[in-house]
Amino acid sequence: MSPTPSSDLDVEPKAPSEEPSGNIGVDDFLQIASSLLPEGYRLEDDRDHPRTHAPNARPMFSGLDDPHTKVIKLKMWLDEANPSTMRAYCKRGKKFQNALERDAGTAQLIEFALYVLGRIQTVGSSSQRQYRNAVALFLVAQLRGDASERRQLLVMTAIAIVTARKLITDASENGKEGSQGRKTCKSKSLQKFDPDHFQILLNHFAEISRSSRRRRLTGLLLLGWWTGIRPIEARTLSIEVSKYGGSIFIRNAKSETGDGRGCGIWRYHHYDEQSDWDLVGPNIERGIALLGADVEAMSDAEWEIERDACQRLLRDTCRILRLPKYELYDLRHQFAADMKLHFVGALDRDLLIAALMGHASSRTANSHYARAGKGKVRIAPEADEAVIELVRTVDRSFINSTELTLEEPSTKPVILPH
Repeated sequence: MSPTPSSDLDVEPKAPSEEPSGNIGVDDFLQIASSLLPEGYRLEDDRDHPRTHAPNARPMFSGLDDPHTKVIKLKMWLDEANPSTMRAYCKRGKKFQNALERDAGTAQLIEFALYVLGRIQTVGSSSQRQYRNAVALFLVAQLRGDASERRQLLVMTAIAIVTARKLITDASENGKEGSQGRKTCKSKSLQKFDPDHFQILLNHFAEISRSSRRRRLTGLLLLGWWTGIRPIEARTLSIEVSKYGGSIFIRNAKSETGDGRGCGIWRYHHYDEQSDWDLVGPNIERGIALLGADVEAMSDAEWEIERDACQRLLRDTCRILRLPKYELYDLRHQFAADMKLHFVGALDRDLLIAALMGHASSRTANSHYARAGKGKVRIAPEADEAVIELVRTVDRSFINSTELTLEEPSTKPVILPH
């Protein structure tokens, strides 16, 4: 007897409003699946299963098979295959289901398929194939208790999504499918963070998500939004309240690398108006509290692992909510853009921004961070005068080291023949 998952997935998807009803053809649910795929993916086709392969490497189904045929073949395999294999596959599918329920509070078929599609992109092609097969069988097993036409439509659509392939585009060959390689931070970064999306994420982690790291990630989001810190700096942040307002103290991560990219050990954000601090201060206090007191005792390696886990949760949540692929560092880009917009016209704008962001040079934000055009109007802190002077000193030393002197040419100019 073939195994059956311990609990069924929910049946109602967040499908497009134009979802057809009645008799569903192959082209119909392929169109639905294609419309639900994230940007940069395509449905599986015969390119993914070459006709020439070793006899013992026969794929579960051909790329020429439509999802309906795949379901039939999978149901046959579900009945005929080794029970231990089926148990292992269903167990793997169940793990994905539990992870989705923990992170998003839902286990609907379409959301489940999109979640798995995103998660398996982090492993090699061989492992991806095993995960696809396992999840496809897990989805077909959902038909044991309910084989209605609508249920089959949802399963076929989910399988089409799970077996979709990612398009890896090269910047020099736009639109061509290329080899998969490690992306740089800049290529992944959106260099902006929409305020509406920021609020959607906060609401999701507060009301829906059941992830064990939802509180810590919320803390990182709040601190990143209001201070523009590097994610690594979050656990060093502290505040001091005065009768006029408050100040934020941030330890510069780059000050300890010795590469000259940080300006001093500490930087400061001052809010001298009580009304401004009343808005900013509670968010900073909440962010520090949500981050947790235990982060201070973590080693650098443990803190890095924790940040990476929070980043994965953010990435998975953005995929589930169909938001852009935000990174924690995008909050810093948005802060830089907001400050550029706020200080437009200021005589020492670049110095002020460098002092607030912990840059040794006033040129860094202009070269590597988002432009003022992406900025949003917000309350801006005042930079510390001592930090501004440190940035000014670095800029002067750079100018002095790169000044060129004009000298008389050592030879007469060459006159070219007519």
